[in-house]
Amino acid sequence: MFPPRIKVSIDVPRKGRPFTLAELACYNGADHDLAKPVLVALKGIVYDVSSSRELYAPGGQLHVFAGKESSKAVALSVKGGLSELVSGSAAKEGGSPVLGDEQLEVLENWVAFYELMYKEVGYIVTK
Repeated sequence: MFPPRIKVSIDVPRKGRPFTLAELACYNGADHDLAKPVLVALKGIVYDVSSSRELYAPGGQLHVFAGKESSKAVALSVKGGLSELVSGSAAKEGGSPVLGDEQLEVLENWVAFYELMYKEVGYIVTK
């Protein structure tokens, strides 16, 4: 195989609007406003998980993910990362180690699930 002579970049159009991590944090379901969506981001894509609000609102099994870019936490949610997940440290930015192949596979499975179950409403940007 020959290396490409020129670098090719393909820009895939993004759905929805941009969210900073600070903006995303406002959509964690803690204010109990049913008109306000509950959002979760995985791999930089923001999903509206309001249809499962009981899981993502405070006291719900998945509240640790709400209002956060939760890729690392989700990837660590199986096998070995559970203590970080329960303490919430994996959901915090920089709160977990580099992901291995097994964790990346777990993350990809969760992303596939989110794509089927929830509406994509935006993407993460840094400022």
